Amino acid sequence: MKKFLIIVLSVAAILALIFVIVDEPIPEGQEGPEAEQLADNILATLNKPAWDSLEVIEWTYPIGDHHYMWNKKEGKVEANWDDKKVVFRPDDGTGEAFVKGELVDDNDLIKDAILYFNNDSFWLIAPYKIKDPGTIRKVVEYEDKEALLVQYTSGGSTPGDSYLWIVDDNYRPTAWKFWASIVPIGGMHFTWEDWKDIHGAQISTLHKGLMDIEITGLK
Repeated sequence: MKKFLIIVLSVAAILALIFVIVDEPIPEGQEGPEAEQLADNILATLNKPAWDSLEVIEWTYPIGDHHYMWNKKEGKVEANWDDKKVVFRPDDGTGEAFVKGELVDDNDLIKDAILYFNNDSFWLIAPYKIKDPGTIRKVVEYEDKEALLVQYTSGGSTPGDSYLWIVDDNYRPTAWKFWASIVPIGGMHFTWEDWKDIHGAQISTLHKGLMDIEITGLK
C-alpha cells in the first residue's frame, strides 16, 4: 500500500510539473482589418470555395476508430464505431441509431455520435471554420511572425475555446495551439501537416503533438 501511494504521488507530482511548465495563458491580440486579411489569406490558400463545393467526404478519426461519411449537400452524417451506426443531422440533432445492424431507441447514442462528430470533424477542417458565425479573430505576434487567434463564442460542443493558428509564408497552417475547456493545459501544440488535395480543397491528415493524430481513409 505504501509503495502504491508513493507511485500515485510521484505521478501526480510529474503531472503537476508538466502543467506548470507547459500551461500558457491565451495570448493578447488585436482585432481589426489585419486580422480579417490574415484569415482571408488562409482561406484563399486552402481554397475554401473548393471545400464549400464538396458534396460528400469520408474519413476515419483514430481515437475511437470513428468512421464518418458526411453528406454535406444533404446535411446528413453516418458515423460508425464498434458495432454501432448512427445516421443524424448535425443541424437539428435528429437521427437514428443502430447496434449490430438493429434499429434501437437510444437518444444517448445519437448524442454521443454528434459529440464525436463535432470533435473529429474539427480536427479535419478547422481551418475552414475560422470565419464561422460567432468567431472573433485577432492578430498575434508569435515568434516574430503574425499568427491568427480565433476565439469561438458560440457553436460546436465547447463554445469559448480559442485557437492560435501558426502559418507559413504562403499562409498555409503549420500548427495550432489551443485553449479548450475540456483540456486542463492551455497552449497545447499540434502540427498541421501531410496536406491532401481533395478536388481542390486542402486538408491536413497528420497532427503531431503530445500524441499523433492521423486521419485515414480520406476521400
